[in-house]
Amino acid sequence: MKTTINSLIILFLSFLALTACQPDKSEQEYIDSALLLMADGDYQAASIELKNAVRVAPQSGRSRMLLGKSYLLSGSIQGAKKELQRALDLNFDADIVLPLLVRSNIYMLDFDSVKDNIDTAIQLSPQVQREINSVAGIAMSMAGDVESGFDVLSKVITGKPSDDFYYKLSQAWFAAHNDQITQAIDMVDALQVQDTPYRDATLMLANLYRMNRQFDMAVQAYANYNKAYAYNYLAQLAYINVLIREGQMDVAEEQVDEMLGYYPSSAIVNEYKAELLTLSGKNAEAIEHATLALSGQPNLVKSNLIAGVANYRLGNFESSYRHLSIIEKDLPSKHVGHKILSMVKLKLGYIDEAVASIEKLDEINAEDFALVANTSQALLRKGDTSQASKYIEKLDALDVNDSQTLGQRGALKLSVQDDTGIDDLKRALELDPDFDRARLTLLLNYVKTKNYSDAMGIADEWVKQKPDSDQGYLARGVVYRAQGEMKQAINAFNVALEKVENSSGALFNLALADMQDGQGEQAHQKLTRLLQNEPAHRGGLDLIIANAKNLNDEDEVVDFLEELSEQHPEQVNLTIARAKALENAGRRGQGLELLQSMASNKDNPDVYYRVFAKMAIAAKQYQRAENLYLTQIEKNPDNFDAHQGYLYTLEVQQKYQQAYTQVKKAQQRFPEQENLKLVEANYLMQSKSYGRARAVIESIDPSEVNEIGYLKLAAKFYYQVNENEQAKEFAQPLHQRQPNAANSFLYAQILQRLRDNNTALDVINVGLASDPDNLAMKNLKAELTSETDPQQALALYQEIAEKYPDSFVVLNNLAWSAIMAEQYQLGLDSAKRAAKLAPQQPQVKDTLAVAHMKMGDYDTAESLLIEAKQALPDNEEILLHYAEVLIHLNRLTESEEVLASLQTSDKKEKVLQLLENKS
Repeated sequence: MKTTINSLIILFLSFLALTACQPDKSEQEYIDSALLLMADGDYQAASIELKNAVRVAPQSGRSRMLLGKSYLLSGSIQGAKKELQRALDLNFDADIVLPLLVRSNIYMLDFDSVKDNIDTAIQLSPQVQREINSVAGIAMSMAGDVESGFDVLSKVITGKPSDDFYYKLSQAWFAAHNDQITQAIDMVDALQVQDTPYRDATLMLANLYRMNRQFDMAVQAYANYNKAYAYNYLAQLAYINVLIREGQMDVAEEQVDEMLGYYPSSAIVNEYKAELLTLSGKNAEAIEHATLALSGQPNLVKSNLIAGVANYRLGNFESSYRHLSIIEKDLPSKHVGHKILSMVKLKLGYIDEAVASIEKLDEINAEDFALVANTSQALLRKGDTSQASKYIEKLDALDVNDSQTLGQRGALKLSVQDDTGIDDLKRALELDPDFDRARLTLLLNYVKTKNYSDAMGIADEWVKQKPDSDQGYLARGVVYRAQGEMKQAINAFNVALEKVENSSGALFNLALADMQDGQGEQAHQKLTRLLQNEPAHRGGLDLIIANAKNLNDEDEVVDFLEELSEQHPEQVNLTIARAKALENAGRRGQGLELLQSMASNKDNPDVYYRVFAKMAIAAKQYQRAENLYLTQIEKNPDNFDAHQGYLYTLEVQQKYQQAYTQVKKAQQRFPEQENLKLVEANYLMQSKSYGRARAVIESIDPSEVNEIGYLKLAAKFYYQVNENEQAKEFAQPLHQRQPNAANSFLYAQILQRLRDNNTALDVINVGLASDPDNLAMKNLKAELTSETDPQQALALYQEIAEKYPDSFVVLNNLAWSAIMAEQYQLGLDSAKRAAKLAPQQPQVKDTLAVAHMKMGDYDTAESLLIEAKQALPDNEEILLHYAEVLIHLNRLTESEEVLASLQTSDKKEKVLQLLENKS
């Protein structure tokens, strides 16, 4: 028998079942035992007895009612609701069941179901109706649905006064909301001697103390209530509120943390957590919880205020502005939030504030040009092309006549694919023929659109106007190269080098041509010459590092950069390049040390953090990379690449909840980045929040996101939720477009589940062609061929066993494969090795038993199979093997009895045939 994770889970559950099931009792005996346990308050033990009662009598409404009640009293609310609903469906007394079901729905905040329960209650006795309406009405009003809550409560107190507990409780709640709070407290205090097992009077008294601002009394009352009902969401929130008001922050935080265990995504609980963290000065952590609260309810005033203040304290002014501006109109006129927002606006001075200013303009004039242009550029850097285009259109309405303004507007237009930018650039050159930036922008646009004739025309005109400059010849070289005419391009670059000694553009482009031609040494010579004259040339630094692999001695680049860095210690980019060169030469540790030595420099450029983080990831130093990306984001919150890197580091560390929080923050900052939905769904899937993951996946427009990423995500999701036909719809096109090892493995697994083993085998062979050493695919191939080609499967398992000689799973599979291939001695030897590593595993015992049976040692086989079936009494494969060994031992009647308990299958038919032959 092959060992799988599922079989281990089944084994564990089987042990639980063995301990929980005692078939020598009747339903009533189980109920009597449970009632005694419930009387002692041991509801969990009572639940075990009642589950046995339900097992013995699955149609017993009473057993299910009691099981639901024990679940309710022990905090297993979902189980309570399920069993109580079943009791109702079995027509058990609704007067008993419905009040319990109402409480379950209240604890789950399922007020739609509560309202349905209220409608059903009209058929019940008056006393039960009072209980249901009282409990439901008070809960609804506490949850914010005051009008509906009091409508329900009015049903209780309408009519003759009564001494009924719930009549008085409802009366007190009405009194409290009609300026009679003191009288209400006295009324409920007197009711405590009649309190129910659900502590209704205690909870009401706590709520009334809170309403009357008697917070010390409220804290005590809530604490008493929560000892028994810590899972009552509404009561816990109220308790936390009064703890904060009383200044009991430590206790409040304990309660919040406990609630986060029950409700990790709750907006209000996360808001309380953020508030407590802010009060204790933990601003970064406060922001995380406030953001999680806002992910579902983005307009929460307190959460936005907390996030705004905390970001301001950390110097994240743009983030602070974003949160505070949302609630600016909701804050009281003298609230400190207004002062902080004003300071944030002064700190920022552009983008959000600029956008707001532009929106207020009916039309713009020349004085507004710089504001609109700079805002457009900022939006383009953020990737918000749509908003940028809107503002660039506003620029187009201006009648401008200076070359700089025309050049800037023209470049902006071309960046959003507005070809009228060409006209602006031409006019700029007419006004200023020496405006080289406008000339270059125009030329590169022509090259990008493959309009090589006009591009070469600009280059020729440039040469004509400035024959002693290198610029025109460099432009010619760029156009020639774009057309694939490398010989002419190299000639043009050489002329540029003749015109201007040590021309950086000529040296760079000639070195690039040498590299493409496999002339690494010549390229290195040109690049060292370039960098000796311009040590900060980013392109030259990147190219000399990339070219190192083409040299006989890669350390030559390291040595050169070290010497150059000593000559120019002020050049930070040189130090960064040295670190990259060290990594390139196989000395990553030294590269990391060098980058770490720069950490105290507050003026490190963005590239420092990017290079350092990527190098840390390559060294599997994920926490270091996480911190670096976080620093990068704090320095520039609009750096999308940094956000992506940060998310990656959280994912590889399996910090899925934190990653989910961060992706929601990224979505708020980059709403145009649809691919973030793929990331969000992936994290939800990783944390097994399949319902929420499905909702996100189904909301994605495939045309708006990366196709491969979408197909892979959807295929994995539907595979994980066992919707295999749906998974195949995505895995098949994914494999067609990108038939790599990972996609082949995923597709083959799906096909295997669909029992299309032949196609799965074809897919696995495609994957192995690209990654022949992939052990996971080899293992899957062995599984697929174990019956059709046992010799091939055996060869694959032997190869895997060489890699993992101490894995009992691998050895057990090898043994089984050897048995299938009729190499029984190998099977026995491998099974013994597996049993030595995992002597208690029933699957291993089963395999070892079959190996002994094939070798004719039937007594040993029987002993092992008895042990295996004791651990897994319902495992059909073990029972079939047991039936088979009984045949060999001539205990045919016992074998017949075992076989009679099993469903029909091909394997069973083979054993029956053996039995018939033996008979």
